[in-house]
Amino acid sequence: MRSWPGCRGKIQFYAFLCPVNGVVENYPAEHSLNLVCPECSEEPAK
Repeated sequence: MRSWPGCRGKIQFYAFLCPVNGVVENYPAEHSLNLVCPECSEEPAK
């Protein structure tokens, strides 16, 4: 877990495979808990 700049709490980040950019790292988006590529906004294959 690590802190996001400007946030006080800790966030769990995940490494996952984006079909466009390969392995990327991000945290689950909003309340949906979906992982989205920070480079292109693609969701990983299910």
